[in-house]
Amino acid sequence: MTSKTFWLKGGIIRHNIKRFWWVSAIYTFVLFLCEPYIDLCNRASLLDRLQRFPDVKLHVLANNEITFPLLIGAAILLGICTFRYLQSTRSATLFHALPQTRTQLYLSGVASGFILLAVPILLNGIILLCMNLFGGFATVFTPLQIADWVGSQLLTGMATMCFTIFVGIFTGNSAAQLVYVFAVSFVPLGVVGLLSELLDGWLFGFTSAGMNQTLELLLELVPMYYPQYLTAGPIWWIPILAGVYILLFGGLGLFFYHRRHTERAGDVVAFSWIRPVFLYGVTFCVMLLGTSFFTEISGRLHGAPNVFIMLLFALIGYAVAKMLLLKSFRIFTYYKGYVVFGVLVLLAFFAVNSNLFGFGTHVPEADTIEKAYVGDFLLVDWAKREPNEGSGSEGAAILREAAEIEMVRTLHGELIQVGKPEGDERLGTQTLYVAYQLTSGRRVVRAYEGLGEKLHPIFDTDAAKDSMFPNFRLHPENIRYLTVLPGDRENSTIYGEEKEELVSCIQADLDRLSYQEISDRFVYRKEVAAGTPASMNVIYEDKMVDTYSMEVGLDATDRANEVVWFQFNENFTETLGWLRAKGYLGE
Repeated sequence: MTSKTFWLKGGIIRHNIKRFWWVSAIYTFVLFLCEPYIDLCNRASLLDRLQRFPDVKLHVLANNEITFPLLIGAAILLGICTFRYLQSTRSATLFHALPQTRTQLYLSGVASGFILLAVPILLNGIILLCMNLFGGFATVFTPLQIADWVGSQLLTGMATMCFTIFVGIFTGNSAAQLVYVFAVSFVPLGVVGLLSELLDGWLFGFTSAGMNQTLELLLELVPMYYPQYLTAGPIWWIPILAGVYILLFGGLGLFFYHRRHTERAGDVVAFSWIRPVFLYGVTFCVMLLGTSFFTEISGRLHGAPNVFIMLLFALIGYAVAKMLLLKSFRIFTYYKGYVVFGVLVLLAFFAVNSNLFGFGTHVPEADTIEKAYVGDFLLVDWAKREPNEGSGSEGAAILREAAEIEMVRTLHGELIQVGKPEGDERLGTQTLYVAYQLTSGRRVVRAYEGLGEKLHPIFDTDAAKDSMFPNFRLHPENIRYLTVLPGDRENSTIYGEEKEELVSCIQADLDRLSYQEISDRFVYRKEVAAGTPASMNVIYEDKMVDTYSMEVGLDATDRANEVVWFQFNENFTETLGWLRAKGYLGE
């Protein structure tokens, strides 16, 4: 007869606490060493730093990255331990024979895990509060920050623990549960990353750099994502997502717990309907990982991967997964599943190799584009930069005006029309990146092989120069000093009126010069040298164009002592003339 009085059963909770108190005790002690104790040892340096930088909030608790893996480790371990009985037929039979419903068993297990996780965090939070009130740490962290730290640790820890318990219900093996927790969390991220690397240089117009936004989003969706502190500028929706994960995985865990058969203890997969997902998921991941490894060690830079290598690693993955599911080496009669998978792989290979769906051959309409990016490399954060920031890098421009965006679209169309160069056509080409931020919020990022000179008409425009050299053209008032390297004076750092004069000279040169003249670093001629491979066909002249470097110190409201570098050459006649006249170059 079962008891239906309360959802939580004190006996089960006490039983789990007695069995696994050591996890909580170790977590309490190590957390103390990693958080309050470190702050106590560094009290003098923390106070000194606050005195020297009173406008900078340290957020000491939020910046301690040691506590994050400690929290995740404790949450996963408790999630495995509190439901460890499910992975043994004898223990599962014993627990389910007790006079409690499955709902009571499940909720009591979750509650005991929460208590064991919360006690270390609360105890250390109390210690931090005492340090704030009585230990002279009032200026280092506030009670609000301490409460924020406690709340965020509990939220992230509970989301991770509920996810671990949920995953554990689908397997009858604790080791498999540990693997599945990380696999389910990070396999989507890994699959997208590996697919991106394989498609880069194979699928026309595709670049793995264009997947950064997707990879960032997948990482942020992981249940064990870094805790977000409200007092330290968080990604605001991450705490909400953690709360949703607690309810979602907690509820789904209870749902499947009721439907899990006791005799599945010991199985790698506890539900029959999930076995095909496991089988073909392992097959696909092993194929992807093995193919990526083979292409990396073979040095392939362009073109399709070896399809036979793909099928070989798919066979290895299929065989291993099938043996784990059957607990037997006799898998030869199950070849039909692999044959079907292999046919699908061949079809996908053909579709990508022939660009069946026309990827990279479409130019967005002008009225759908908010801003465009073009360059011989791709800035990861280009789409997040404000209009007054620009790219800040030579060789890349962020453009917002209709005329310049139309020039990018025209260039994009030309690159599509030229197609993918092969053999000697690749002589002197480089990867050119074209990207758009659309009004819908979507980003389009493409990469093509082409001549770098195709970018020059765009880079010659004032808008492109503003983007590449924003410190000189848009915000010269932010420049605190300029230092010429190599300099010929004992003090080659230029301040005050001389700085204003030099900035004006640089501005005049940037206005006057074409991008070819600005970026001139060496003289070269394109010739085919007899007996040399294609990669050696660009012959450089002996004469190098003299280049100079300048350290530019900027005023920054959110960070101290920001420094950027500016390179220029002999074509900057006004700049060099001023430097020589003032003796900074000694010529």
